[in-house]
Amino acid sequence: LCAAASLIAITQNAWSAGPAEPPSPAAFVSHDGAYFTTVGGHVVDPYFVNKSFIIALEANAPVQADFVRWLQWLLPRQRPDGGFDRYCIDSNKQWKNCMKADADDSMAATTIQMIATASKKGWIPAAQQADAARASRNARKLLSKLFDSKTSLYKVFADTEMYYLMDNAEVYDGLRASGASTAANALAAAIRRQFLDGSQWKPAIPEYKEVRFYPH
Repeated sequence: LCAAASLIAITQNAWSAGPAEPPSPAAFVSHDGAYFTTVGGHVVDPYFVNKSFIIALEANAPVQADFVRWLQWLLPRQRPDGGFDRYCIDSNKQWKNCMKADADDSMAATTIQMIATASKKGWIPAAQQADAARASRNARKLLSKLFDSKTSLYKVFADTEMYYLMDNAEVYDGLRASGASTAANALAAAIRRQFLDGSQWKPAIPEYKEVRFYPH
């Protein structure tokens, strides 16, 4: 009976405790408005931060002040070609571009979509609007270099012949959000034509011999 009572008590406590709450955004934020990829980490990947703010914008989450701080951090670090690297912070709290982006096409696409969505919602202050517009233009220029006229798809990097389904879908979202509906529709048709094989979608072109976490 004692064992049974203990088991009941343990079970009740487990149900009442529930799953652990995930860390809040504050657990990832740096001293100057960036967001680390992992709690306690030292690397900032702008792709994930852009993606998070896109979701927040679409959900009308009350994070405009955080978004403005992110733009202040992000925009000055855009590469001359319109892309963004990944950044590491050293012991003196100085940032260095320590790794290239996982993919230039999706990084450019999220920059375009985030800025376009924020502009429509009036989230970008007047003092940042010129810089934000310039960043979007530069990202679009990068996409134009990644566009392959043979496939009508966007390459991961300018010097590769690799195309990801997920990345091209993100480029579609970026084009559509920025009002480039003709280009977006053309890309949607190319995505179906190139990636859809019967009833199956190919995650990448050329196809991988073995399933991998990314891009599968």
